[in-house]
Amino acid sequence: MTPSAAGTEHLATKLTTDSLVEMLRSEMKTESAQFDTLDSKAGLVLGFGLVSVTELVGFLLLAASDAHPSRAAVPTVAQLLFYFGTAFLMSGTVFAMMALYPRGFVRDAGIITAQMLTKAPQVSDVLRSVLAAQKKNGPVLKSKGTLTRLGAVFVLAGLLCFAAFVVVLFHSVIAQHVTP
Repeated sequence: MTPSAAGTEHLATKLTTDSLVEMLRSEMKTESAQFDTLDSKAGLVLGFGLVSVTELVGFLLLAASDAHPSRAAVPTVAQLLFYFGTAFLMSGTVFAMMALYPRGFVRDAGIITAQMLTKAPQVSDVLRSVLAAQKKNGPVLKSKGTLTRLGAVFVLAGLLCFAAFVVVLFHSVIAQHVTP
Protein backbone atom coordinates (compact mmCIF):
# COMPACT_ATOMS: atom_id res chain seq x y z
CA MET A 1 0.00 0.00 0.00
CA THR A 2 1.35 3.44 -0.89
CA PRO A 3 1.41 6.28 1.67
CA SER A 4 -1.07 8.32 -0.39
CA ALA A 5 -3.63 5.49 -0.38
CA ALA A 6 -3.30 4.87 3.35
CA GLY A 7 -6.58 5.37 5.16
CA THR A 8 -8.74 5.55 2.01
CA GLU A 9 -9.46 1.86 1.47
CA HIS A 10 -12.88 2.24 3.12
CA LEU A 11 -13.97 4.50 0.24
CA ALA A 12 -14.00 1.53 -2.14
CA THR A 13 -16.25 -0.53 0.14
CA LYS A 14 -19.41 -1.80 -1.54
CA LEU A 15 -22.59 -0.71 0.19
CA THR A 16 -25.72 -2.68 0.76
CA THR A 17 -28.94 -1.07 -0.34
CA ASP A 18 -30.08 -0.69 3.27
CA SER A 19 -26.92 1.11 4.36
CA LEU A 20 -27.05 3.36 1.28
CA VAL A 21 -30.65 4.31 1.92
CA GLU A 22 -29.90 4.95 5.60
CA MET A 23 -26.92 7.19 4.77
CA LEU A 24 -28.93 9.25 2.29
CA ARG A 25 -31.91 9.48 4.64
CA SER A 26 -29.67 10.64 7.49
CA GLU A 27 -28.06 13.35 5.39
CA MET A 28 -31.42 14.55 4.08
CA LYS A 29 -32.77 14.76 7.65
CA THR A 30 -29.77 16.81 8.75
CA GLU A 31 -30.09 19.34 5.93
CA SER A 32 -33.86 19.50 6.34
CA ALA A 33 -33.40 20.22 10.05
CA GLN A 34 -31.06 23.11 9.21
CA PHE A 35 -33.67 24.67 6.93
CA ASP A 36 -36.43 24.11 9.50
CA THR A 37 -34.35 25.72 12.25
CA LEU A 38 -33.74 28.84 10.18
CA ASP A 39 -37.41 29.00 9.19
CA SER A 40 -38.42 28.75 12.86
CA LYS A 41 -36.08 31.57 13.82
CA ALA A 42 -37.31 33.73 10.94
CA GLY A 43 -40.89 32.99 12.03
CA LEU A 44 -40.13 34.19 15.55
CA VAL A 45 -38.57 37.39 14.24
CA LEU A 46 -41.54 37.92 11.94
CA GLY A 47 -43.93 37.32 14.84
CA PHE A 48 -42.17 39.87 17.06
CA GLY A 49 -42.14 42.36 14.22
CA LEU A 50 -45.82 41.93 13.39
CA VAL A 51 -46.90 42.09 17.03
CA SER A 52 -44.86 45.26 17.48
CA VAL A 53 -46.36 46.82 14.36
CA THR A 54 -49.84 45.92 15.63
CA GLU A 55 -49.09 47.54 18.99
CA LEU A 56 -47.77 50.58 17.14
CA VAL A 57 -50.96 50.91 15.11
CA GLY A 58 -53.02 50.54 18.30
CA PHE A 59 -50.96 53.25 19.97
CA LEU A 60 -51.44 55.55 16.97
CA LEU A 61 -55.20 55.00 16.94
CA LEU A 62 -55.39 55.64 20.68
CA ALA A 63 -53.24 58.77 20.39
CA ALA A 64 -55.28 60.05 17.45
CA SER A 65 -58.55 59.62 19.31
CA ASP A 66 -57.22 61.50 22.38
CA ALA A 67 -55.37 64.24 20.48
CA HIS A 68 -55.82 67.73 21.81
CA PRO A 69 -54.09 70.78 20.37
CA SER A 70 -52.58 71.62 23.76
CA ARG A 71 -50.98 68.17 24.05
CA ALA A 72 -49.68 67.98 20.49
CA ALA A 73 -46.17 69.15 21.40
CA VAL A 74 -44.10 65.96 21.17
CA PRO A 75 -40.34 66.44 21.52
CA THR A 76 -38.33 66.11 18.31
CA VAL A 77 -36.21 63.35 19.83
CA ALA A 78 -39.35 61.33 20.59
CA GLN A 79 -40.60 61.84 17.03
CA LEU A 80 -37.27 60.68 15.59
CA LEU A 81 -37.23 57.60 17.85
CA PHE A 82 -40.77 56.81 16.79
CA TYR A 83 -40.03 57.10 13.06
CA PHE A 84 -36.75 55.19 13.27
CA GLY A 85 -38.42 52.50 15.37
CA THR A 86 -41.17 52.14 12.79
CA ALA A 87 -38.64 51.94 9.94
CA PHE A 88 -36.55 49.35 11.79
CA LEU A 89 -39.57 47.20 12.61
CA MET A 90 -40.84 47.28 9.06
CA SER A 91 -37.38 46.48 7.68
CA GLY A 92 -36.93 43.60 10.13
CA THR A 93 -40.31 42.21 9.19
CA VAL A 94 -39.44 42.38 5.50
CA PHE A 95 -36.11 40.59 6.07
CA ALA A 96 -37.85 37.87 8.09
CA MET A 97 -40.44 37.42 5.34
CA MET A 98 -37.65 37.16 2.77
CA ALA A 99 -35.95 34.49 4.91
CA LEU A 100 -39.19 32.50 4.95
CA TYR A 101 -39.61 32.73 1.17
CA PRO A 102 -39.29 29.22 -0.28
CA ARG A 103 -36.05 28.59 -2.13
CA GLY A 104 -34.59 25.70 -4.03
CA PHE A 105 -33.63 22.97 -1.59
CA VAL A 106 -31.77 20.09 -3.21
CA ARG A 107 -32.38 16.62 -1.92
CA ASP A 108 -29.84 15.09 -4.18
CA ALA A 109 -30.35 11.38 -4.53
CA GLY A 110 -28.50 11.37 -7.84
CA ILE A 111 -26.70 8.25 -6.72
CA ILE A 112 -29.90 6.24 -6.99
CA THR A 113 -29.84 5.27 -10.64
CA ALA A 114 -30.62 2.33 -12.90
CA GLN A 115 -26.95 1.33 -12.61
CA MET A 116 -27.63 0.27 -9.03
CA LEU A 117 -29.33 -2.82 -10.42
CA THR A 118 -26.06 -4.05 -11.88
CA LYS A 119 -23.38 -2.44 -9.72
CA ALA A 120 -23.64 -1.67 -6.02
CA PRO A 121 -22.58 1.89 -5.17
CA GLN A 122 -19.48 2.48 -3.11
CA VAL A 123 -18.98 4.73 -0.11
CA SER A 124 -17.15 7.24 -2.30
CA ASP A 125 -20.19 7.45 -4.62
CA VAL A 126 -22.48 8.27 -1.69
CA LEU A 127 -20.05 10.82 -0.29
CA ARG A 128 -19.78 12.52 -3.70
CA SER A 129 -23.57 12.72 -3.94
CA VAL A 130 -23.92 14.12 -0.42
CA LEU A 131 -21.14 16.66 -1.02
CA ALA A 132 -22.81 17.82 -4.26
CA ALA A 133 -26.11 18.36 -2.42
CA GLN A 134 -24.37 20.28 0.35
CA LYS A 135 -22.64 22.53 -2.18
CA LYS A 136 -25.98 23.28 -3.85
CA ASN A 137 -27.76 23.93 -0.52
CA GLY A 138 -24.94 25.96 1.05
CA PRO A 139 -25.74 29.32 -0.57
CA VAL A 140 -29.45 28.92 0.20
CA LEU A 141 -28.73 28.19 3.87
CA LYS A 142 -26.29 31.10 4.06
CA SER A 143 -28.85 33.47 2.51
CA LYS A 144 -31.59 32.32 4.90
CA GLY A 145 -29.24 32.73 7.86
CA THR A 146 -28.18 36.22 6.81
CA LEU A 147 -31.76 37.39 6.24
CA THR A 148 -32.86 35.93 9.58
CA ARG A 149 -30.03 37.69 11.42
CA LEU A 150 -30.78 40.99 9.66
CA GLY A 151 -34.45 40.65 10.52
CA ALA A 152 -33.66 39.98 14.17
CA VAL A 153 -31.26 42.94 14.42
CA PHE A 154 -33.72 45.35 12.80
CA VAL A 155 -36.66 44.19 14.93
CA LEU A 156 -34.53 44.53 18.06
CA ALA A 157 -33.42 48.02 16.98
CA GLY A 158 -37.05 48.97 16.38
CA LEU A 159 -38.12 47.70 19.80
CA LEU A 160 -35.28 49.59 21.48
CA CYS A 161 -36.27 52.78 19.64
CA PHE A 162 -39.86 52.35 20.81
CA ALA A 163 -38.73 51.76 24.38
CA ALA A 164 -36.66 54.94 24.24
CA PHE A 165 -39.60 56.75 22.60
CA VAL A 166 -41.89 55.81 25.48
CA VAL A 167 -39.30 56.92 28.06
CA VAL A 168 -38.70 60.28 26.32
CA LEU A 169 -42.43 60.87 25.80
CA PHE A 170 -43.25 59.91 29.39
CA HIS A 171 -40.46 62.18 30.67
CA SER A 172 -41.73 65.12 28.60
CA VAL A 173 -45.32 64.64 29.81
CA ILE A 174 -44.20 64.39 33.44
CA ALA A 175 -41.93 67.44 33.03
CA GLN A 176 -44.87 69.49 31.64
CA HIS A 177 -47.12 68.59 34.59
CA VAL A 178 -44.45 69.11 37.27
CA THR A 179 -43.23 72.53 36.08
CA PRO A 180 -45.60 75.35 37.06
